[in-house]
Amino acid sequence: MHTTWIDGLAQVTVQHTGATDWYAVQGSPVPADDEDAGRAVHQAAVEAVKEGGGRAFSFPV
Repeated sequence: MHTTWIDGLAQVTVQHTGATDWYAVQGSPVPADDEDAGRAVHQAAVEAVKEGGGRAFSFPV
């Protein structure tokens, strides 16, 4: 999982282990006013992936 924060948006992408392609997470990019908000988006995405279930999730920023 990788999150890029640029111009007030956090873009979250994921990659399968051993793969070369990155995929945008559904619902991304999301507004993130500053770098701390971008980190919060990343952590929320990581936690959702850990939960599993393949569900869509929203970013609480």
